[in-house]
Amino acid sequence: MTERERLEKLVHAAVDKAVRSERHFVQCIVDALEKDRQAPPAPTAKSHPEDTCQQCGGCNVIWWVDCETWQSVMHGEGVVCPTCFMLKAIEVVGPVTWRVSLDAEALTEIHRIMGRDEGEV
Repeated sequence: MTERERLEKLVHAAVDKAVRSERHFVQCIVDALEKDRQAPPAPTAKSHPEDTCQQCGGCNVIWWVDCETWQSVMHGEGVVCPTCFMLKAIEVVGPVTWRVSLDAEALTEIHRIMGRDEGEV
């Protein structure tokens, strides 16, 4: 096998792996979105207008993305869940990778403001 053939084989393998990975990622998002749409949570006495995604009607968890990213994707409009935001971001900028992290300090403050106990979700 020549050097060129070896490189072509490596490139084809890398492209094939990337395509499979992207398809898997998109399918995971679609599956999550379908799950959210199947059983939206019933409102509770402590419901807030931002508890429900305005796009899919599913549960909107407490989450954050920087202002620049939000504006470039949403143009300042609507209340959306992370899944709908990610799907919209893919439409706007193409395939992207996300990092999710727990902000325990912010969560404690949010619970305090909302009058919830530490263990209550």
